[in-house]
Amino acid sequence: MSIEQQMMERISRDIAKSIDWQIISDIFTDAGWTSVMLDKEFCETSVTAWLDTTCKNRWRRHNNHFMFKNNKDATWFVIRWS
Repeated sequence: MSIEQQMMERISRDIAKSIDWQIISDIFTDAGWTSVMLDKEFCETSVTAWLDTTCKNRWRRHNNHFMFKNNKDATWFVIRWS
């Protein structure tokens, strides 16, 4: 497989993941989840560790877009990471 083909496949996968996430986040929002976008760079490991230990309910993430089932978890996340 050529480099061009590899690049096109990666770009296609990235676009598909973004489209899938948009659909999923719309469904979550309709179900009452809270959406939070981080505008700044962050350490993925630190944020994930914080989410795992602090959040009381489920959460999901795609790049810098976070979804929280519990509004209080979202509020604490914004206070800590924004």
